[in-house]
Amino acid sequence: MNFYWVYDLPEWALCALMTMTSIAFSAGGVLVTRGPARRLFGQNGMNDIVSYFLSATGVFYGITLGLIAVGAWQTYTSVTDKASNEAAALATICQDVRLLSDSPTKTKLIQALNKFTRRVIDEDWPLQRKGQIPSGGTDSLESVIQLAVTLDTRTEIDRIVVAEIYARLNILIDLRRLRLESVTAGLPAPLYWVVLIGGLINVSMTWCFVMEKTLPHVFLSGVIGALIGLLIFMVAAMDNPFRGEYSVGPGAFQIVFDRYFSN
Repeated sequence: MNFYWVYDLPEWALCALMTMTSIAFSAGGVLVTRGPARRLFGQNGMNDIVSYFLSATGVFYGITLGLIAVGAWQTYTSVTDKASNEAAALATICQDVRLLSDSPTKTKLIQALNKFTRRVIDEDWPLQRKGQIPSGGTDSLESVIQLAVTLDTRTEIDRIVVAEIYARLNILIDLRRLRLESVTAGLPAPLYWVVLIGGLINVSMTWCFVMEKTLPHVFLSGVIGALIGLLIFMVAAMDNPFRGEYSVGPGAFQIVFDRYFSN
């Protein structure tokens, strides 16, 4: 069973879902455990000792969650850079092709580049948002490669430009492969268990306080739950870079299309 369906929700709804669930669990736990906590720790409680342990577990959990968040952010920015660099390589190829002498092959190559760009935007990205690795763009890219190797080199400038096109095509192929490999990139499942179990431990520590009034106890525990829910949301939102509202989009490729093919 997976929970990828959460990425189909709007960002605000996902945030509200995780935060409210955490608050409800934290506050509800106080009501359920209030009696057993009094029997276990006594009517006067052991709040000083509980505070010490809560501080200790909070520090360890905060450091761990911070490192996980940094890892998720680095993955997100890495995928963003790959997509941007791929689009930049494609833009350079389109620009170089325009410098070539007019020929039927040049015209066909421009059409093939147009088709490849649209395919990345219209077909690759919707599949990537679903966690599926697209394969259709491979045919379009192979057409570009086949036409590029048959380009006419009538002048010295043509030969120089074609050599540059070959070099950029190799870069484009490598970057496309890296982008497709990143479709399934995300935090390993054991790290999510660490996040969830760590949050459960910290919340359960708040249930061990013995307080005369129920409402302040529920409120304070709910605040801790809200903070943990927000932190888990932050990690989840940055994880799986192509999924969800906060994800890597095809904007860089759309810029290339608007620049070279929209007219």
